[in-house]
Amino acid sequence: MMLWFLCAAFVLIGIAGRLYAKMWKKGLSVRIRFSEPAAYAGESILLEEIVSNHKKMPLPQVEAAFRLPKGLVFADAENIVISDYVYKRDLFSLRGMEQILRKYTMRCEARGRYSVSQVIVRTKALLHGREYILEADSPDGREGEAFLVYAGYTDISAIEQLCDNLLGMTESRNRLYEDPFLFSGIRDYRRTDPMNRINWKAMARTGSMMVNTFSSVQDLSCMIFLDVEDRNILKEEDLVEESIRAAASLCRRMILHSQMTGLAVNTDPPVLLGPERGRELLSRVEYALTENFTAGRKTDFLALVDRTAGRGSRETGRTAQETMNPAAVYILISKNLRAEEVSVDVPDAVLVTPVRKAGGGFELLARRVGPTGL
Repeated sequence: MMLWFLCAAFVLIGIAGRLYAKMWKKGLSVRIRFSEPAAYAGESILLEEIVSNHKKMPLPQVEAAFRLPKGLVFADAENIVISDYVYKRDLFSLRGMEQILRKYTMRCEARGRYSVSQVIVRTKALLHGREYILEADSPDGREGEAFLVYAGYTDISAIEQLCDNLLGMTESRNRLYEDPFLFSGIRDYRRTDPMNRINWKAMARTGSMMVNTFSSVQDLSCMIFLDVEDRNILKEEDLVEESIRAAASLCRRMILHSQMTGLAVNTDPPVLLGPERGRELLSRVEYALTENFTAGRKTDFLALVDRTAGRGSRETGRTAQETMNPAAVYILISKNLRAEEVSVDVPDAVLVTPVRKAGGGFELLARRVGPTGL
């Protein structure tokens, strides 16, 4: 009798093992997703891990593992291994038709483009202990969800005043025609002013006729050049990152104030955006500055500035100053460049140099360079 019982038990275990091997991954899915599509460096977001068992057969032991690039840090989570990547493992016990959601807080410590990779699901049958593994390059076997960490903010107050002064000087000498979308102030009415410029509310308050004034199209042009090359034998990646933060902060400030703005980065080939206005440009700038600039060749920074400032001068024979927008202000952000090296023939240029402060942190040093600055 005992022998028959043992034989029946072995048969049942074998059937159960075959059934488990055939059915365990049916309806099983693991999805890793970010709570937001993008964030700024220094902010925190949620990472959601969703494990679903869409079948009636329970899975008593499931292990889900995945990896993330370094730069995203788990604030309070266990079962983490950090090497070239951040590896995360979790154990689940799933009943039939059950879904489990776990959320983890993550700090965005470095800008970049992040995606989940090497999602591995392991399970083990309790009766015979055999392990089953399902591997996928990305969650659910589909393209992983890209998560963008934009360059963080830095203090640009030291260079804002200098830039504003230069932009104000260009406004005073370059008022070619006005842009009706760039309101700048109110003044007294003149006989030559059209009726559609009258500010009726201001006239009601003051008792005299007042008209709206607008900035000229050219008086707000600003071109920002970013040097991402790390020339020194002892690498100074932190200063390059501060340069990127400075460029991002300046672009945000200029674009959100409706100033004509452009960005050039000395990658190979170089990144060239603008100059133009609008939030769409800001989106392209933010995305461009999530690139990993440490690898690859770099374009000579001063050659990029000279070529952009003097665009068209070789064909016409005119100087760079004659061919460029006369109202443009050029902001050069570089840890490598010295003021005496700047020879670009533009009337208004600012050199911004990131340096380390004695007590920690960074400082942006700005000075006017070029023919009028040295």
